Amino acid sequence: MDLETLSAPLEIKFATDADLGEFEGYGSFFGNVDSHGDAVAAGAFRQTLEDRAHKGLPPVPMHFNHGIPEMGGERAVGVWKTMAEDTKGLHVRGRISGMNTDKGRHYFERVKDGAISGLSIGYRIAPNGATFGKSAREPRRLLKSVHLHEVSIVDEPSNALARVEAVKLADRGDLESLLRKSGLSKAAARQIVAGGWAALSGEVEPSEDPVLRDLVKALDRNLLDLKGLNR
Repeated sequence: MDLETLSAPLEIKFATDADLGEFEGYGSFFGNVDSHGDAVAAGAFRQTLEDRAHKGLPPVPMHFNHGIPEMGGERAVGVWKTMAEDTKGLHVRGRISGMNTDKGRHYFERVKDGAISGLSIGYRIAPNGATFGKSAREPRRLLKSVHLHEVSIVDEPSNALARVEAVKLADRGDLESLLRKSGLSKAAARQIVAGGWAALSGEVEPSEDPVLRDLVKALDRNLLDLKGLNR
């Protein structure tokens, strides 16, 4: 059976107090139906994770676009430090390799800019590891047990929920630059970096600007960690 993939867009939150090149998030969310009609059940990755831990192996590899040359992919662009199931899905934490090289910095900048917009799992379904939906209200397939081969950073995601939750920036300047690109004035971006939304002191009303409103919603969902409070 050929290797199958299931992917999801990135939704990034930023921390200013961590090592450059590191990020974390979800390679897959349980129960979410992707654009192909597939959904992953809790426990689907358990056997792979347990087998690798029992053998003393690290988590599965990190590729770009599943390492497929025809998709511009490349193998082993980073390493996953931790990988585990929780109540949401498959949580991963990793680092882009070679941050002292042009290639490593290039990959990380693409993650920051959103050019690389998702995470994607490469897997094969275990024997009797999937059930098929019997009605239009059910997923086409419910994946209950899969052999996980790799988790890629990708530029063409298909799943609407799984995300990278934290991209660790080198300094406050990186965060300020990103906020400027999102539509904030230079003064507002500097104030947010220094003290969060409260530091704006009425200069900007986020509810009146859709870009700022989306940023506020992300903050409210704790997807953005501008002050590193969750670290």
